[in-house]
Amino acid sequence: MPRDIVLILFGGSGSEIEVCKVLDRQYISAEVDEKYYKMILDRLNKGRIQEKYRLRLKQYAKKNTEAEAQLMLLEDKEEYLTR
Repeated sequence: MPRDIVLILFGGSGSEIEVCKVLDRQYISAEVDEKYYKMILDRLNKGRIQEKYRLRLKQYAKKNTEAEAQLMLLEDKEEYLTR
């Protein structure tokens, strides 16, 4: 509901805070990492994340292809599923 208070334990990039503003919610957020704190401030003040803070997904995907394949194998094993 509008004006509800939302607790955001990990501020991250500020996306949840931005959603709170759009939905007219009050929020309390915490972020201990200074880089993410600055990212949140930039996002709230400028309405976007600066390029230096953006994720480099192409680089990430190249580096983690093998790890992702291993995770997919684990997901296929029913013994690891929670019910």
